[in-house]
Amino acid sequence: MDPVSIQAAAETHCPVGVTPATRWRLAALSIPPRCRLVVTFHDGTTGVVDLSAVESGLELGIYEPLKDPQFFVKARIEVGTATWPNGADRDPAWMHNLVGQSRAWAVHF
Repeated sequence: MDPVSIQAAAETHCPVGVTPATRWRLAALSIPPRCRLVVTFHDGTTGVVDLSAVESGLELGIYEPLKDPQFFVKARIEVGTATWPNGADRDPAWMHNLVGQSRAWAVHF
């Protein structure tokens, strides 16, 4: 599967009073194979968030659909956050802290 690249402008889906340009908000993401996100934040920090643990997780609730590679690649940026069509998301401040510390992290569900 070829990587999918998604870019979002800061103004996309921006409710009144929300400032998506905060340094830990996502500026861009791309989706390489195997449940990973390559993320770039507004401050230029870039790294890989490995979500492959979702593939073997049990009772994942809202994250269950992410096991399907065709659904996983539907990730997009909304107000600086990685989200999926079912409402699942990952906290951008948390991802920024992890990526800023080591550049590659495996996320456990």
